[in-house]
This record gives sequence, C-alpha cells and structure tokens, in this order.
Amino acid sequence: MTAADLQTLLANLSGAEPGFPFGPDAQVWKVGGKMFAIVAEDVDPPVVSLKCDPDLALELRAQYPDNVIPGYHLNKQHWNTITVTSAVPDGEIADWIAQSYDLVAASLTKKARLALDLEGSRDSRGDRDG
Repeated sequence: MTAADLQTLLANLSGAEPGFPFGPDAQVWKVGGKMFAIVAEDVDPPVVSLKCDPDLALELRAQYPDNVIPGYHLNKQHWNTITVTSAVPDGEIADWIAQSYDLVAASLTKKARLALDLEGSRDSRGDRDG
C-alpha cells in the first residue's frame, strides 16, 4: 500500500476531515472533531497511527511485531502505530482504518452522527444522548 492509497482510504470515509493541528509532519484525520488516524508526512514506508480496541491492539502487535507498535506519543492501550509494508496485507490495513473510524464515529453524540449521516455506525451499546 502506498501513501497515496492510504490517503484515498481515509478520504473516502464519510465525514473524515484532514488537518495539521500538530504541525506539518503529522496529518490528523478526524470524524466529528475526534481523531481516528494520524499519518506521518513524507516518510517511506508510510506510517499511520490508528485507534484500536485494546485487546485487538495487543493481538496485532504480537502478530506483526516489526510493523505494529504501541501508539507513538499516544495512549498505548488504545492506539497502534503501523509501518505500512508488504509484511502487512493491504486488506488488513484497510480493515484497521475502518475499525478505527467506526470506534470514533460510534463515540459521537447522536446529533453529531446524524449531522454526518453516520447514524448506522452506532453499535448496540445504546445512545449516549439519552
């Protein structure tokens, strides 16, 4: 997967918006104002940090020890930093991006999800708006 492929996957998610709140070296992707991905700029191979279920985060680190590490400058329990190489199948990376996005989108208020047309992304935990 190339850096351009990574950018395309992120840009195609409903309501996903890029920005550079931490400076020019880290492109931050948000949905509803909350981060779900951080892409290191101008590095080869590409590096992306993604939010992850804590148990899955540990599994992925064990499965891909050379490519998946605890989130760099992030909450190590909830974030993984992935070096994108051929050692990790493109489909896996695409799935991890979608999972990160879904975790964050599900945490948004019902009003925010409706505004972004994301109401279907809410899981069965119920509505936080009451």
